[in-house]
Amino acid sequence: MSEKTPRRGVKQERTLRMISGFFTDHMAGLTIPEIAAKYNVNVSTIYYYLQEIADSHGVTRDSLLEVVHSPHYMSESINKPAPHIHEEEFATRVDEVQNTLDAIKGAVKESADEIAKWPENIGGGKEL
Repeated sequence: MSEKTPRRGVKQERTLRMISGFFTDHMAGLTIPEIAAKYNVNVSTIYYYLQEIADSHGVTRDSLLEVVHSPHYMSESINKPAPHIHEEEFATRVDEVQNTLDAIKGAVKESADEIAKWPENIGGGKEL
C-alpha cells in the first residue's frame, strides 16, 4: 500500500486538515483544485468528503461546488497604478471623444429629420 493510499476508515492528517480548513478556504474564493493543492490531497478526496464537510457547516453539498467570488479580491492588474497621462494628452483625448460624440449626434439628428419627412403610410395611403 502506498503512502498516499489511506487504509479504509482511517483519515490521514492532511485529509483531516483539509476537512477542517475547506469551508474557510472555499469562502475565501479558493477553487476545489486549489484547496486540493494546498493540503496536498487528490481532488477526488475532496469530493469524497464534501458531504461530510457540508453537513458539519449546515450547508448543502451543491453549495460547496459553487465558486465563491470574494468581494474583496483584486487582481494584480487592478492594484497597479494607472500610467501617468500628461495634461495635454488628456485634453487631446477628451477633445477627440467630444468630436466623435458630436458627429454621432449630428448623424442621429439627420436620420431623425429624414424619418420625420416620411409619409405616415409609405404604401401610398393604402393600409398595409
